[in-house]
Parts: sequence; structure tokens; C-alpha cells
Amino acid sequence: MENKRAETTDERHLWNIDINDRSPHGICVMHVRLNEAGAPYDWCFDYCNPALARAEGTTPEALRGQSYFELRPNSSREWLPYYYRAAYEDTYQAFDIVSQRTGTYLRVEALPTGKTGYCMCILYNIQQEIIDKERQNQKLKEMYQQLADEKKVLDQLCTDYTAVYQVNVDTGTFNVLHIASGSNASRLMDRDYTDFDAFTDRYVETYLYSEERERFRSWLRVTNIRKLLSEQPRVTGHYESLPTPDGHCYFEAQIVRTYDAQGQMCALIGFRCIDAIMEREKAVQQKLKTALDEAQLRYEIISAISKAYTTIVRIDLAQDRVEKISDRGHAQDIVQPEETASEGLRKVCDVLVAPEYREAVKTFMDLSSLPERMAHEEILDTEYKMVDGSWHRLSFLVKKRDETGRVTHVLCAVRSISDVKRRELDLVYQADAAKREGEMKARFLSNMSHDIRTPLNGVIGLVNLAEQYPRDLEMLTKIRARERETLQYLVSLVNGILDMNKLASGAIEERSLDFDLVDLLVRVNQQALTKAEKKGIQYQIDWKRGDIRHPALRGNPVYLSRILTNITDNAIKFSEQGTTIRVWGEEVTDTAQAGGDASAAGTVTAQDTPASDREVTSAGAETLAADTAPQKAVFRFYCEDQGCGMSEETLQRVGMAFTQGEETSRTQYQGAGLGLAITKQMVDRMGGQMKIESTLGVGTKLMIELPFAIGEQSALHPEGQSFDEISVAGIRALVVEDNELNREIATFMLENHGLEVTPAVDGQEAVEIFEKSAPGYFGAIYMDIMMPRMNGLDATRAIRAMKRRDARVIPIIAMSANAFADDIINGRLAGMNRHLAKPVDEESMIRALRECMSENDVLKLSDEL
Repeated sequence: MENKRAETTDERHLWNIDINDRSPHGICVMHVRLNEAGAPYDWCFDYCNPALARAEGTTPEALRGQSYFELRPNSSREWLPYYYRAAYEDTYQAFDIVSQRTGTYLRVEALPTGKTGYCMCILYNIQQEIIDKERQNQKLKEMYQQLADEKKVLDQLCTDYTAVYQVNVDTGTFNVLHIASGSNASRLMDRDYTDFDAFTDRYVETYLYSEERERFRSWLRVTNIRKLLSEQPRVTGHYESLPTPDGHCYFEAQIVRTYDAQGQMCALIGFRCIDAIMEREKAVQQKLKTALDEAQLRYEIISAISKAYTTIVRIDLAQDRVEKISDRGHAQDIVQPEETASEGLRKVCDVLVAPEYREAVKTFMDLSSLPERMAHEEILDTEYKMVDGSWHRLSFLVKKRDETGRVTHVLCAVRSISDVKRRELDLVYQADAAKREGEMKARFLSNMSHDIRTPLNGVIGLVNLAEQYPRDLEMLTKIRARERETLQYLVSLVNGILDMNKLASGAIEERSLDFDLVDLLVRVNQQALTKAEKKGIQYQIDWKRGDIRHPALRGNPVYLSRILTNITDNAIKFSEQGTTIRVWGEEVTDTAQAGGDASAAGTVTAQDTPASDREVTSAGAETLAADTAPQKAVFRFYCEDQGCGMSEETLQRVGMAFTQGEETSRTQYQGAGLGLAITKQMVDRMGGQMKIESTLGVGTKLMIELPFAIGEQSALHPEGQSFDEISVAGIRALVVEDNELNREIATFMLENHGLEVTPAVDGQEAVEIFEKSAPGYFGAIYMDIMMPRMNGLDATRAIRAMKRRDARVIPIIAMSANAFADDIINGRLAGMNRHLAKPVDEESMIRALRECMSENDVLKLSDEL
């Protein structure tokens, strides 16, 4: 048996003991013990509240640390599996038991605590619930007997109804028992109906108002009637119809459970006019609603007193005496036998209430004036601050009045409202934040309308312009170039919106791959350099300042590429011709240095790094790998521009969706204001941070810090031949695309470069064609992702799994409208070499193939597979 020990402050905080001690239900935290085989054999009490101790006939101190089966050796062990699953499998468990001590029924809820081997148990007394169920069963028996009697009576009362039907609730067939002449139903009996639902449909469409039709039709469906009668023997519904020839419009439908001669359950459905009683029923319903509201209000008052308040005393105003009811708070300070109630309240106020609130609280606590103040009130309360900084609410509630209505007894209740005050402040902040977000979204929608309609209008204008110059090849070439540029902007705009939505929804899966950082930086900077040159901006890559010691990394290269592309695109967008953009980076091997000043000097992202320097970098990485290299490497990437800059107010909103700089920039710079928001989301997902320094009219300096796992040296790409020197003429390509137009366009692009194309309409056909082909027949596969029968990912896995060498090394290039980071990584993990986002162009298709055909890429793919 474990030694008893006093509970520590940490343990009280861990198990929320201050809260649980006040619970009327038995609560305990137990340590479930396991034998050598790992099976539970006993538990001991790590904590129990007073309610549980009372139920066990002892005290919390006596139970704490005690083994249950040493205390109760004859107890049943059937509860152990439940406690084990809650303590070791983190699952919620609930079961009913009978107390061996009192014989009462108890419901036990076992909840995980987050600490292995420990679970929290809450015991509820359900003795009354069992008694109520037995009474309910008895009532059901009586109702069945009443139903038989009522059917006999209903048979005699058919003449009181305008229509009576007997419906088989299994088949839907029905018999007409009675229809009054001149009723609405009588005018519908001019045809035969397949079932009662068909009859109901015609009745509803003919006689019910449109707003009533669906509700009444659903309620009177045979399937719903069967469900209702399986739960109760009788149901009633009211509805309003078009006036009958007699002017009646309110009806009651009564459905009674009965059985036919074969013992099948049927429904006896009667309709009667209730115009005369509808007004009376509405008045009764209003009275009942009023009474229910009043009862609910009284219940809330009682519930607030019994549960919300921690200190409750009863005060006799005439005798100025106080009686303790609950002493979980400061009642013990108020209730002193030798003091009057007034003296006790004044003492508490002087000792516990903050000085700035004392006079106001003393005035509120004045018992001599309380009867007059509560002459027409049931409750008075006030809020005040305590000397320890917490907030409390004190309430006087009327308990008793004399025959003249004067208050003679009150309840004085006190509770802490610090959390409420804190929530009030939080709500104010959230309301302000929601307002700001709403304004940003409204502005975003306005901007989107402008940003989408403007290029669309341009495309339409260019199409119309092209029709005016059908034979001018030079003009048509210019028009097509402008159309392509405009459509590419629209695609980037849509991609930004979709990226932000997917990041915000948390629907992106986290995946990691080995990649070459230097290779990635080269591609990103080449793209940025091209964009900057088109705009007349000098793009400087200060790679000499840095030394990348771990170029082989493992992480999310797609996220990193998107992040760096977003920040360089942003810098180019907001910079003018003739200005300079400077980028560099550094590796922080000591993670304790991470998060430092954004202005620190760093290592450079090398775009034009000479082969000799890259060889030195690789050699350095190999030397580090030979030593005890760190498992993590932290990198900082910098981008500094001379653009328009940002104000302090804009800087505070950077990273929020739909945010751009000054409103005047809407006419000068295109964009949705999502670039930095997407970047911030991606940086957060990768466990990094983003810092920005900006001066309006001067420029912006941005730093991204990201951690990566150090990857395998084999992930690096050694220098090889230029991709442009690789010939693709004569290569047989398998193009897998379910959309006929897209398939024809891809075929034309590839054949234009001398490739021989074999088409396939889905992944299943592609697998079959490749499997039947001779080894080495196909030199490349262009694969769509979303297709019927078999998608592109499954088709790629099937091809890679074939036991032939060409299946392992053939380049498979994805062509997909899904261009999210996880889509690209999922394709790579499935065995695809490249990912082209639709709409694809001829240059990207051929370049992707040339990259895959390079010896380096083929060897790398072989190693991966």
C-alpha cells in the first residue's frame, strides 16, 4: 500500500481540485495499477472530493493514496477494464453500477486526464432515473390498454370526423373508413391511388397553402407515421387549408396506432374541423408559453444560487442575524456567533474589498435600508474589485416577505466574476477584430471585382480587336501575347485565393521530402531575375556573404519555394523602374541564435554560384556529415527593396488575409493582398517566423527564418549538362488525360517538338497500355491526376510497382489543375518526377521532360525507388 501524502499546489492545479471539491457529485482521480503482464489489477486514489468521501463513509484524506481492493477486498473487478481504457487508451468510458455500501444505482464516467495511468471518475446518483423508468414502463402498459379502449370509442366517433382512413404503415396501402360529403377529401376520391403518400401529395397540392405544404407532407409520410407510432400510440397535428365550401380552414389530424386482423401495425388517421376551438387553443398556448417563461426564469434564479455562487448566507433582517448555508468562499468571515449580520458584512468589506470600492459596497450592504430598496425588486446585486485584484459580484435575493409584502429574509450570495470580466474584454476585442475583418473582406470583394473584371474586360476587348485584324499577323501576335499575359495574371489571382482558403481551413497535409536547397534557390532567383529585368529593376543576389553548410535538407520544398517566390514577387510588384532589390540568406547552425534581429548579416541564396563554389559548399557539407553534425539547420532568407514601403498601420495588419498597403495602391499595383498572408501561414506551418521592417516611401526589408531537418547528401544534384541541349525528338510519350480537348492540346504541343504521342483516356487504360508495351518503348508519361476509373496517383503507383526496369525510371510528369503544396508532394511521393499546373504551356512541358531525361535526375529517381 502506498504511503499517504499531502497534496501539493501543483497537484491541486493539475486536477482542478478547487473546482472539484465543490461538486455535489463524487469525483476522484485514480492511478490504475498494472501487473507484470500489463493488465490492470487494482487502483489507488490520487485525489477524491468531499462528496465521494461522504459516499464512502470516510474523508478525502483517509482515501487519498489508498488501494481500492485493500479497502474493499470483496468488491467486483468488472470496473477495472473501463478505468484501464480511460487511463491508458485515452478513451471516455461510462457505465452503471450498484453501490455496495448504500445499494443505490450510480452512473460512472471515466475520463482521460492526459497523464498516462491516471483517469478521472465522476459518479452520478441515478436511483431516481431507474425509478422513473420503471414508472414509465408501467405507464406504457396502461397506455396499451387505453389504446384498445380508445379504438373502440374511435369507431363510434367516426361520424365526428370529416375523413377517417386506415393505413398499413409497412406497405402504405389504405382503406377509407369514412368521408363526409362536401369535404375537401371527398372531391379527391375520383381516382384510385397507389398508396397513402400519393393521396397525401394530391391533397397537399390541392388544398394547402404553399408555406404549409412541405411541413405537412413530411409529417404525413407513411415512413414518418411508422416512426412516430413506434414511439407513442397517438400523435396529433394541426394545419390550415384553403377554405372548404362550408368556410372551414383549420383542421386537426389525429393518428392512432392499431393493428389489422393479421397483426400488422396500422395507423388510424382521422381529420376533423377545429375552427371553433383554434382560437381558444391559441389563447391557452400563449398562457402556457408565458407560464413556461416565468418558470424558466425562476429556475435560472434557483440554479444561479445553487451552482454559481460560492458563498451563500441567509439573513434575518428583523433580528439582524445571519445563518451560514455555504462556506466555500468567505462565509466563515461573515458568520461569527457574537456578531450581528451588519457587523460581519462591514468587517468583510474593510478587509477584502479594494479601497476604491469600499464606500459604495458598504452602502449597498446596508441592511437597514434593504427592505425599502427591495420593495419592488426580487434581486439586487453589485460588482466590486477585491484587494487581490479579482472581481466579485454580491447579490441580495428575496427569500421571504411578510403579509404586507415587506422583505423579512434575504439570501446574500457572492461569487467570483474575474473570468466574466476577462471574457467581456475578450468579446470587445473579438468584436473589434470581427469588424476589422469584415471591413477587410468587404474591401477584398470590391478589389476582387475590380481585379477580375478589369483583365476579363481586357481579354474580351483583345478578342474583339483580333476580329478586326484577321490578316495582320504582327497585330495578332501582339494581341495573343497580351491575352496570355492577362490570363496568367488571372490564374495567379485564383491560385492565391485558393491557397489562402486551403491554408486557413487546415486541409493541407504536412509532408516532407529530401531536396537540394541550392538547386531550389537557383530556380527561384532565376524566375525573380527574369521578372525584375522585364520591369527594369536591378535584382542583386549577394551570395558571396554566405556559406550554406547543409545544402541537403528534408522538409517541404514546395512551401519554401512558394514563400521565397511570394516575397520576391511582392518586392518586384511594389518597386519602380531603376530601383534595386537585394536578396541574401544565412544558415544558423546554433538554434539558440534563431529569432535574432532581422537586420543581422547572413548567408546568401546563390543563383549564379559558380560550379567551383558549389563544389566547395558540397565538400563542406560532406566534412560536416563526417563529424557529429546537428540534426536541424535554421536558415534566414532576406529580401530588401526600394519600393513604396508600408505605414505603421499597414505593418500591424501584415499577414492578415485580404490586406494590402495604402488604398491608393489599388490603381497602381495589381493583386489580391494575399501574398504576405499566404506566406505568413506557410511560415507558421513550417515552425518559422517572419519579420518586416518598412518605411513608407523608402522601402521594405523582410526576413524569413525557417528550420529544416538535415537530409541525405544523395539528395544533392551534381552539375550536369544544360537541359536545353537534350533532344526530345522521336521520344514516344503516353499522354493520359480524360478531357478530350486537353488531350488534343497536349498532343499537339508534344508533336510540335517531334514526339510520338499515344493517348489514354484514364489511369486504368494508361496502366494497361504501358503493361502491354515492350520494355523501353515509351520514353515519358504525361499524367492527369483527377480521372474516372483510376486517378493519376494510383496509376503512377501501379506503373512504378511493375517488375521491369523502365517502369522504375520512366519520367512521369503530372498535369493537374490541383496546384496546392500537398498535391505536388503527394504526386512526388506516388512516384511522379514533376508537377505541371494547368493551364500548361508548351515550353514547360518540354523543359520538364528534358529535366527528367537528364542523367542526374534519372539516377536520383532510381535511388529513391
